[in-house]
Amino acid sequence: RGGRRARGVLGGANLTALHALGIHVVLPLTGGPHRLFALMGWDRAPSEEDMNFLALFVHVASKALEISALHEENQRQLAEVSTKAFALEGIHSSTLHLMRQQCRHDLLDAASDILREMSQTSHLDLVVWKPQAGAYVLHGTPDGEHRSPEEVVHRGILEGCHIPREGLLSGVEVGFFCDAYMPGLKEISQRHGLDRLILLGGQDTLYGAVGLAPAVTGKDYGDPMALKTLAGSVVVGLERCQLLERVTDQRDALDRRLLFMRLLRDIAEKVQEINDLDRLCESVESSLRLALGAQPPYLILQGDPNSGRAELLAWASKMEVPRVVTLLSGRPMLLTPLWSGRRCWGTIAVSSLERVPLHSEDAEELFSLLAPLVAPRLASLMESRAWRRGHFLDVDAMVRQELRLELERLEA
Repeated sequence: RGGRRARGVLGGANLTALHALGIHVVLPLTGGPHRLFALMGWDRAPSEEDMNFLALFVHVASKALEISALHEENQRQLAEVSTKAFALEGIHSSTLHLMRQQCRHDLLDAASDILREMSQTSHLDLVVWKPQAGAYVLHGTPDGEHRSPEEVVHRGILEGCHIPREGLLSGVEVGFFCDAYMPGLKEISQRHGLDRLILLGGQDTLYGAVGLAPAVTGKDYGDPMALKTLAGSVVVGLERCQLLERVTDQRDALDRRLLFMRLLRDIAEKVQEINDLDRLCESVESSLRLALGAQPPYLILQGDPNSGRAELLAWASKMEVPRVVTLLSGRPMLLTPLWSGRRCWGTIAVSSLERVPLHSEDAEELFSLLAPLVAPRLASLMESRAWRRGHFLDVDAMVRQELRLELERLEA
């Protein structure tokens, strides 16, 4: 029964060989990807009833194989969906963790840990743009209580439409990228065996790159799409941190401006009320100490017998505006000459400031505004002291002072 079909499937020669072996029936069992054959033989020829039973068995067994194959495929797809769902959940939680980081260092540390875990890499290097340094630097990784030092990789920012800003580079692509855009990264990649790069690119700026060494498991890296998605989250986090830094800098600048305004107003009011030279010096020094944390604030007067202060005054007399000088001891000192008319009546000397950097435009601007508030009053009190002799007045000194003031008015 079914001789023609069997002969077509098995081939005539094979069927003849099976008959020679005593095989009377070949049962094809097919279902899903499986294709089985059951070979059966009797001492007698099978009856019509036997053949009907076997036909029914073939039908039922084939359906069972199809159902089993569908079940296996369903389990495989379910496992794949579960794996993707687990990966998506991991990406989601990792992204939220990155977005919670307010500090640039904390963000980069978290990004390094997450990418290292997802890729199972044996070594990871994170190169990132650092605006303060004006360069791409190798992010220092925490090592216990210490942090490895940052290493400059490339000077200047890479931006423009011709710069590759995203993607996962591998193999020779890593070398091509380093040669074309970031030669300093090539030495690092060779040193640590990096064979893949994840680019961290914004709209028109490359913020950095993540270098990956081969995985510790010896298998492929994690899902490339997951790594690219996390790289995008790192870029968003970096842009957010930069925005927060700019807002913080602007807020700090505004706070400094308000502090400067209050300090200048306070000193201007006090200076006009003070009629004693010593009290003037104490008031200015005290205001600088309290408002700016100045250490030590000295108001050095012309004619000070102290040799060290006289040397500072000599330097200040050669200046027109506040400037930081370096003493022989190596200590920096901000000197503010106090000019009134054509004469330098003294200087304000400050070696450190807590509220504003000593070497900064803000410090120079503040003391440039402070000098014209203090210098005229200082000149008036010093001249007043000069022409007072006990209970008598030096009329000549008074006349010279009036002549000087009149000449200044005429020149103005």
